[in-house]
Amino acid sequence: MFWIGLLIGIIIGANVSLILYALIIAGRRADEHFNESTFK
Repeated sequence: MFWIGLLIGIIIGANVSLILYALIIAGRRADEHFNESTFK
């Protein structure tokens, strides 16, 4: 039972990390695009 919970926790944690990482990258790209369009 412990190993099943551990595996589920690792899978969920990895998915959350990937989602947060994707949001950070998307946010940075949006900020860069916004800054470029603002200065031009």
